[in-house]
Amino acid sequence: MKNKAIKNFGKEAGSFFLEKALSIFKGDLSRETLQRKTALLGRLGVRLAASRRRIMLTNLRMAFPEWDHATIERTAGEAVKNICHGVVDLFHYAYHMDRVRDIVRVEKNGVLEELAADRRGYILATGHVGFFPLLGIPLVLNGIPFGPVFRAPHDKRLQIEFDKVVELAGFTNIPDRPPMTVLKRSLNVLRKGGGVMIAFDMHPADSPAIEVDFCGRKTPMFPLVVRLAARTGLPIVRTQVLKEADGVHYRVTYLPPMEVPPEAAQEGSALTGEILQDLASWLSDIILKNPEQYWWIHRRWRDLTP
Repeated sequence: MKNKAIKNFGKEAGSFFLEKALSIFKGDLSRETLQRKTALLGRLGVRLAASRRRIMLTNLRMAFPEWDHATIERTAGEAVKNICHGVVDLFHYAYHMDRVRDIVRVEKNGVLEELAADRRGYILATGHVGFFPLLGIPLVLNGIPFGPVFRAPHDKRLQIEFDKVVELAGFTNIPDRPPMTVLKRSLNVLRKGGGVMIAFDMHPADSPAIEVDFCGRKTPMFPLVVRLAARTGLPIVRTQVLKEADGVHYRVTYLPPMEVPPEAAQEGSALTGEILQDLASWLSDIILKNPEQYWWIHRRWRDLTP
């Protein structure tokens, strides 16, 4: 009972600290001040992430069995710092949207321009790599509706802050459950010619999964990204947001749309698994090349059986 009380106190203290810290970043800060404060939060984040430390280290050992302990420890620390950096940037620039073009750069391959001109709606497939919510910024700046499928924070204080930021950024918040709410809100965005973002590497525990090869391991993954495209007749656009080498800017890449045959919407269709595997292989390649930018804080590998 005492240990549970201490654990709950730790969670409350952590969320309170994060809420207060993020409130500072809403202010009119110079780039230099923002960078200094972000670096401080990142260093604190490495310490405060102790509850997730074991999960991160286990994930990294499973993905990179050839790495030594020091490399795994260093990569885990860098990953936490990058997550903190992304959260701060999202909060800060949501309150200062006039400055966001300074940090978010779009890969010049013509895909964003095609999406803006087409306006038939599309499913944005991504993973928990880089700071993926920022992929919606170039869309809303071009007048394109954007709806990310997000899991809301469990802490009420943080959820209120999060909802404010989503609204300020011009996003349409789509909770990842229940399924009918996900479908209804997703269709509302798609009918307006917008993009619905699905981070398909996160497997909701109460949703059906399909097993794929991911980062060298068998992994249950969320087939909604494929089935929603198949049911609506809209394409999948693979997207990624990676931090650039300068540690300040983000590079957003939208890849050419992938058409999905309608039969992939059927339960038990082998085609669904084949397309999901193609997406998983693409995402794996990004992660294995940029391991310090992946969100190792979630338990990625779990058995498909109850």
